[in-house]
Amino acid sequence: MSTRDPSSWHASMSSTLWHHHSHRPTDDPSPLAPLARKYHTHCWGDDFSTNGLAFFHKHEALVLEEAGRGSSGLLEFRAGDGWVPLCTCLGVEVPEVPFPRNDDWAEYKKKVNAEANAVDEA
Repeated sequence: MSTRDPSSWHASMSSTLWHHHSHRPTDDPSPLAPLARKYHTHCWGDDFSTNGLAFFHKHEALVLEEAGRGSSGLLEFRAGDGWVPLCTCLGVEVPEVPFPRNDDWAEYKKKVNAEANAVDEA
């Protein structure tokens, strides 16, 4: 199970997926728009600020319950843990390359921050 600090997750989601969804026009022509609307409605009742953290905790509890906490088949993995726990769980050698760190939303976050700064300066 990939996990992270709930506050960090909430901040990241607020500035990426939720921000994108909540600023998207209602007549968005994207073929993924209906799926995104269903996702945000199903997960947090289309109110991430109020319900996002509760969903995070509920989801993790459900996964742990289904897998059986402490089960040898479940790895509670944080990307910052690096290769060792992941490779140990999978029974493979640890690569001799750095663990990848990629944030596909980095450019979006830069754009949002630039827009916020422009508003603050106006």
